[in-house]
Amino acid sequence: MGSHLIGAVVVSYNPSREILRNVAILSGQVGHVVVVDNTPSTNAQSVIDELEQRGGCTVIRNKKNLGIATALNIGIRAAISKGAVWIVTFDQDSHIGDGFIDAMLATYREAMLHSKVGILCPRYKDARLGVFLPMRRAANGDISGCFTSGAMTHADTFRSMGLMEEALFIDYVDHEYCLRLRCAGYKIVECPEAILQHSLGRITSRVLLGKTALLTNHSPRRHYYISRNRLTMIERYLFKDKEWALREIKGLLMDSVKVVLLEKQKLSKACYILRGLFDSLFGRMGLRVSL
Repeated sequence: MGSHLIGAVVVSYNPSREILRNVAILSGQVGHVVVVDNTPSTNAQSVIDELEQRGGCTVIRNKKNLGIATALNIGIRAAISKGAVWIVTFDQDSHIGDGFIDAMLATYREAMLHSKVGILCPRYKDARLGVFLPMRRAANGDISGCFTSGAMTHADTFRSMGLMEEALFIDYVDHEYCLRLRCAGYKIVECPEAILQHSLGRITSRVLLGKTALLTNHSPRRHYYISRNRLTMIERYLFKDKEWALREIKGLLMDSVKVVLLEKQKLSKACYILRGLFDSLFGRMGLRVSL
């Protein structure tokens, strides 16, 4: 399969100049790059202006933050309309090396012989720490989920299974799509030779009860979406994927404790976590808290 049949979608939000390099590298490995920008029109957009002036990609300006799911869907539709057979999605700060796309396609050709491939994913390497991030796996060894960034999906899969769930807005969009595909019998297949430099944010560590605890240090408002969408997915998949749901229940409890005990802005974060849980129980989805 030629690279001209691969479409890349990059979602941006107040991007740094790093996106210029990342899009240039992508352009050399795929047929077309679509950049969907969620930066509000009131913010400076000099980087996006330069990206558009350089050419070599399509830039779609939403002029406001529509959320990661909506932005991805806009980009996926645009890529498919341009004839893309495979769509690979990226965050603005994710960086790939030479041969990334070829390695993903090679893995697909091998995996398709014995499994129903839903998503191809790379190996993730933390850009700041320089360590590989372990894949989350089910008890049977199957990969239970992967990040949206670097995920490669066939256009026919989107046609049959639908696009990203826009009601989630941000957070757990990747979890939801992976769960949806896995429940339909698809596999998530890792390509060990495709390395994605990816940043999980401002991760720090603290000691709690003699054990090292990793802290994400998300903003209070971001914790609203994390807790709301996490509980929503737990409720939805408790009986469809009990193993995943039980692990997430434990994670929800542990992460909430870490935030309240170890992170800054404890009270504000605790309030947003509770608000997110409350809204999940009453089905209040979409954009509820501005970021």
